[in-house]
Amino acid sequence: MQKMSSAEIREQNTGLLNDLFSADKAIQKKAADGLSNWLRTYQRQDGIARRVMPPTPVTESDFDVAVETNAPFIIRQIMPKSAGAISVNYDTGTQVTYMDAPRYKIFLNRLWTPKYKTDKIYLASFRGSLVDVFHDLMLQDLLAQEDLMFVGLMNAAVGIRGEVKDKLGCRQFINMGANVTTKSVMKAISGMSYSKLNLNPSQAIIHRTFWWNLIQTFSAHEQGDSIAQDAIFGNVQSLEEKMAGITWRTALDYDIIPINTMYILAAPEYCGDFVTYGEASIFTETTQDIWLDMNAHETIGMSIPNTGAVFRADFKGTAEDWYDLIDDEDTVVEGDGE
Repeated sequence: MQKMSSAEIREQNTGLLNDLFSADKAIQKKAADGLSNWLRTYQRQDGIARRVMPPTPVTESDFDVAVETNAPFIIRQIMPKSAGAISVNYDTGTQVTYMDAPRYKIFLNRLWTPKYKTDKIYLASFRGSLVDVFHDLMLQDLLAQEDLMFVGLMNAAVGIRGEVKDKLGCRQFINMGANVTTKSVMKAISGMSYSKLNLNPSQAIIHRTFWWNLIQTFSAHEQGDSIAQDAIFGNVQSLEEKMAGITWRTALDYDIIPINTMYILAAPEYCGDFVTYGEASIFTETTQDIWLDMNAHETIGMSIPNTGAVFRADFKGTAEDWYDLIDDEDTVVEGDGE
């Protein structure tokens, strides 16, 4: 059996991985040249989770040890809350409050693809490089698994539709009604503003069809000439960081992001963690100089410990409110009165 060395594997993978995971959307993947002779019948998502919550690398030195598990994990700290300031007389002594901060664990998981196998002689019958095509497909499959993990965390964070969260003082998941309009979208974005956590919406994730439904509601007298012009003349990508003061992330796969759903998130530093251990790797080996075997894998950890940093709005059913309306006339403000 002839097996590629670690150095050869790394050299083969570096260019493809750097291009695929690059933040520069103008960079073309290595496999793009190999795909020039192939009819492309579908398009793949380049990874939503990595754009919403950019990953950070960890090493063995970051791992912690626990008696109850052998699984690799790291411990992160949550910013504590202060006791607040009070007004006292000058002769009152200073109140003592001990300092502490909560912690949480992030467990790492391994993602991998099946092992693909073919007789090397068959590869000669293709005009383009089938190996490069499957390199690209395997890495895109890893990205899809990252996105599924991320969406699962968001759904766990928002919980049951219509439930008022005591910690937040409002609902975290509601229906917006069936119509996608500028008004209903702005109402969806405003949900985080009612939370006791005082977070600001920073980014939203929607399916591409939702985006086009929203574009149809644009008109010059409502949105302004420049925005309406961009929408009408097809420069939609330029709007993705302009509308309503948030960044918009559009997904292609409705198995990952439902067509009529919007996820609204705070800035990445308020959401949680996405960590990677090492690089995504593609392993290629030959057996008896006849069979070619390939598979890919990566090790990552992901968490959203700050559950209030994610809100969800479904554009269907009967429209609901983020909070229970209160009659202002019945509200008593302490200190008012004679």
